[in-house]
Amino acid sequence: MGKVCKKCGYARKPQDAAPAYACPNCGAVYEKVEAQLARQATGDGAPKNLPGARRINRKAGPAFRRGSHLLLLLVSWVLGLAGIVNLLAGDFKLAILTLPALIVALPASRKLLPSVVQVSLIGLLITGLTVNNLIDAIQETERLEKEAAERQDRREEYAKRRAERIADFESKKQALLSEARLNLSDGNFGAVLAVTTEWADLKDKELVELEREALRSAKEELANGNFAFLSGFNNSDFPQFALLNEEAQRLRAAAEARAEAEACKKDLQCWGDKHTVMAGFRCDNHVERLAKYAFEWTDGFLEPKFSRFRWKSKESGVITYIGDKIRFQNGFGAWQNYVYECDLDPISEVVHDVRASPGRL
Repeated sequence: MGKVCKKCGYARKPQDAAPAYACPNCGAVYEKVEAQLARQATGDGAPKNLPGARRINRKAGPAFRRGSHLLLLLVSWVLGLAGIVNLLAGDFKLAILTLPALIVALPASRKLLPSVVQVSLIGLLITGLTVNNLIDAIQETERLEKEAAERQDRREEYAKRRAERIADFESKKQALLSEARLNLSDGNFGAVLAVTTEWADLKDKELVELEREALRSAKEELANGNFAFLSGFNNSDFPQFALLNEEAQRLRAAAEARAEAEACKKDLQCWGDKHTVMAGFRCDNHVERLAKYAFEWTDGFLEPKFSRFRWKSKESGVITYIGDKIRFQNGFGAWQNYVYECDLDPISEVVHDVRASPGRL
């Protein structure tokens, strides 16, 4: 009888043509199968395709799997103990996050704790969380009630102080109004506004009207150039001062501009230079109309058309502008340079007269 394959149980026959080292039926190598069976018998591992390999592989698994189980068990116990500490400390919200690790995280932990203990811990946890939420709700209600009581106290205190202030004002009202009207008639607007500002929160109609009248009179004084009453006050004395001060600054600037314009109007050089550009725009069309035939300007792009000026009427501010940057064509087609003059009133921007004569300046 021939060699028996230990993998499939086939007995080799003399007529089999397969190599002597392999099974003719399944093709397995005799030595490899025998070596694998020997390792299996000694617990040194087994191939996955052999019978019983799954059971043997699970019992003789890598060492890191056992280490992982121990690590998870350690973490579970740490979290569980932390949950117990939080539970005893009354921090039920944190306990509900950590305590379940001790109860349900690992099978080993569940086996260590009896079912009664597990149920007791779960019940204690739920009860503690409920009590904690109830305590939070009670504390929140107490806080809201306290805030409402404080607001009510503040309202009552404000009402009391306002009543006292109204009574104080009523006792002084006639004297205050009389003094304020007297200051208004004397032009002492600052004193009037100081009184109206002090009692502005009461919004008394007579004081409000007196304040409006003082502001109107103050603006009239400012328009007339009287700024003396503003001295001695600042923005912190009464809010209306800021508006009056802005109005005073505007009027001062306008007065200075008018004075500067009047001074420039009396100086030929200032007045002429100031309106040279205007003369170029206002007079050029009038000068062109003096040509009987064609005309041609000879000034450059940035060169002024008028290079000189003189008074036409100093009292009215009319200036005669003079230039020679144009050529007129005569009837024979010849070109000739001309000197032109333009009488311009810069205030009304009106051209009074233009004239031209042959020649150059």
